[in-house]
Amino acid sequence: MGVTDITAIAAIILSLVNLGITIKKDFFKPKPTLKISIKDAKLRYKRNDKSVAQMIINLSITPLVKYNGIKEMFLENDKDSCLDNNLIQNQSRVKLNWFYNLYTVDVFSKVSFDDFIEYLSGENRKRESVEEIASNVDIPYKFTLLDQFTGTCWSDGYDDFPKDGFSLKIVDFFDNTYHLKLDLKIV
Repeated sequence: MGVTDITAIAAIILSLVNLGITIKKDFFKPKPTLKISIKDAKLRYKRNDKSVAQMIINLSITPLVKYNGIKEMFLENDKDSCLDNNLIQNQSRVKLNWFYNLYTVDVFSKVSFDDFIEYLSGENRKRESVEEIASNVDIPYKFTLLDQFTGTCWSDGYDDFPKDGFSLKIVDFFDNTYHLKLDLKIV
């Protein structure tokens, strides 16, 4: 066996190793996913009026593969069409564009029902967009979704805002969809 034969065998072995690495990298790489956990989800109604409700959802999101994050978030209700704050048309889904860094704050015990909207718009509240989560995709991220909702508007008045049937739909950068059922605690 000559030098040419040994060189040819070494080249074949190196080619097979390179082919194996390429196949593993392109076809067997881990699927980009997010680990999502809900710390708590709370709902409170206006005193003696269940047509107006405030909701707080505390989330923790950890990308399991680097450079994955949230593209879109939706709050959905599969039982009622109750999520239109403009009262123009009743919708069963609303896109969540904003979140707050209030993960460790118990907002309901700190703020009365009537002061809730003013508290959210206060200068000391940091309101961020979903796109800002994308800039922090390498680290676990904890944030709070807050809003006030009104029940379905009819010509003779408002329906009560529902307390069940809610879920979060989250779409990541790789178009993976996560559905998380919300078990809302009434406070």
